[in-house]
Parts: sequence; C-alpha cells; structure tokens
Amino acid sequence: MDTLFEKPSELPTEKNDNNWGMLGHNWAVNMLREHLRSMSSRHAYLFTGTEGVGKRTLAIRFIQAVNCPQAISRGAPCMQSDCRVCRQVEALQHADLKVIEVPEGKSEIPIDLIRELTAFLSLSPYESPFKFGLLLNFQQSTVQAQNALLKTLEESPERAKIIITADIPENLLPTIVSRCELIRLRPLAPGSIEDYLIREMGIDKSRALDTDRISGGRPGFAFRYLEDGDLQERRRQDIQDLIRVMNQRIVDKLRFVEEEYPRGRDMAQHRAKAKAAIQTWQSFIRDVLLRSANPNAQIRNVDFIDLVDSLSNRMTPRQAEGWISACDTAIRRIDGYCNLRLVMDNLLLDNEN
Repeated sequence: MDTLFEKPSELPTEKNDNNWGMLGHNWAVNMLREHLRSMSSRHAYLFTGTEGVGKRTLAIRFIQAVNCPQAISRGAPCMQSDCRVCRQVEALQHADLKVIEVPEGKSEIPIDLIRELTAFLSLSPYESPFKFGLLLNFQQSTVQAQNALLKTLEESPERAKIIITADIPENLLPTIVSRCELIRLRPLAPGSIEDYLIREMGIDKSRALDTDRISGGRPGFAFRYLEDGDLQERRRQDIQDLIRVMNQRIVDKLRFVEEEYPRGRDMAQHRAKAKAAIQTWQSFIRDVLLRSANPNAQIRNVDFIDLVDSLSNRMTPRQAEGWISACDTAIRRIDGYCNLRLVMDNLLLDNEN
C-alpha cells in the first residue's frame, strides 16, 4: 500500500554529494542522476508537491548537476562555494538559465514571459551544455501562458531543457503534463526533519520536534520557519484569529475580513496572506479531528495542544470535516482568482458552529 510520506529508508543517513545535499527525496535524486549518467535526460521535467517540500531545490540541484565543471562524477555536482557555476545556479543568475515566476505586484505569469523564454531557449548555450528554463509555481499562470508553453514543449530546441514546478499536475493543462517527465515529491516521514535538525544543525530536541510536526514533512518550510520569526508569529496569530472568529457574530466575522483584507492595489499579497492563513487553519482543524477520534493521536500544532484538545471536546467530527472541506474550496477559489473578500466571507459564514 502506498503512503503519503516518503519511506524512512529513502532518507539520507549522512551528508554526501550523491544525494545533492538534499534532505529526503533520494529516489528522485537517484532517478535524475541516472538520467544524466546514461545521457538520457528528458527535454522537460515537471516537479510537483506541496509548498516547501523541495521542488525548487531539486530543480536547482539538477541544473547544477548538468553544468558543474568540477563535478565529482557525472550527475554529482560539487556544490562548493568556490565553484562559480554552482554558485550562480544557486542564486538563479547563470547566463544559460532563465527563471520564470509571477512578477512582483502581479497575480499570474503572463504570456509575455513565455515568449521571452522561447526566444531565450532558441539561442545557443553561452557556456553550458544546455539552455535551461525554470518555471516556478507554474500553476499561477494564465491559460494563454500555458498554451504558449505547450507550443515551446512541442518544438523545444535540441540544446534546451525546461523544468516546471507546480503544486499538483491537475492545475496545469493535461497536454503540458503529458509532455514532461512527472516527478511527484511527497512530504517526508514524521521524525525525519526532527532527526536532521538535531543531528546536523544542533537544534535542541523540543524545538526540533515542534518544527518537524509544524512543517508537515516539508523541509523547505521547516528551515524557513526556524529562521523567520515573522513566519512563526504569523502562524500563531492565524491560529488565534481562527479561535476568535469561530465564536464571533456574523457582523464581527465580516468586519474581521474587511480589516484583514482591505481593498487595495496589492491583491497578490493579500491572496498569499489569506492562503497561508487558511492552510494554517486547515492544519489546526485536522488536529482537532484527529484528537476527537484518538486522544493520543500525534498532531502538527503541538504548541497549541491545549486549544486543540479543548476544541475537540466541543466540535463534532462533522463540523471539523466541514471546515476542512471548506478550506480546500477556499484555497482552490483563491488560486482561481475569485474575489478574495467573498471567498473569506463564505468560508467564515458557511461554518457557523
């Protein structure tokens, strides 16, 4: 039976260049490395998985593995600070690499950027074996941009490679997915990040455990969470906001949405903030559902265990499932660029306890 997590046996037991310095995803690294060793790498790859699971890092490591002039062996980049190529790729500033992502202040990747990518890939590589196009979070692209990329995938220059990252394949055109080598990255098994933080970074056990649980098996999120005090505070505030609005009158819920997401120019920032809050709410309610079914169940939000247990005694499983489902719907609507205020209003008003 398959699992939603990586198997512990797939995790690295020590730092080594063969695993590209990554935490977990050994199977993906091994497959990509073998493609390079056998000189059978694909012209396009699609890396999917939840935010912070490692898609961007895996893409960077693959590009380094192709281009590193000091490679230990084929497919094993040196990743040393004195290697100009590895350093430039890490910073996404290499001459033969073009990165496509949502422009600052915008909410989608427009077709113009795909046209720029097509022109870039049509040129001969400057110093590398291939030109690379790296498209980050491509689920946040217009339909026109996806159609333009499809044409590029169908007529890709011989010395060009494209790597796409997205949350799930279903958020891209099926024809794009079918023309890529699909690599689905799963969250790491519980305890994997905790072990790494203790062993390799010297983090104390209590903090490492909290970070492991809160991250949900996402290494990228775990590392950001450890270093970003604002992210930690925002998560705590999101959970406190949830508890507060669940017990408010309708008029107060509407006022909360109006104050937190005022009308303004930077809707992309508001959407990102709302999506992050909803994901935190959903994680918290899942913990409530777990504890209502099993008082000894392991939960993600271990620092809020008293609130989780208190709410699990007051909220029915059906109510918890309703919240979880409503959060899924709200996230899809935000990704689909529905009116943000209406999305938030509906989420709170449809879940009256």
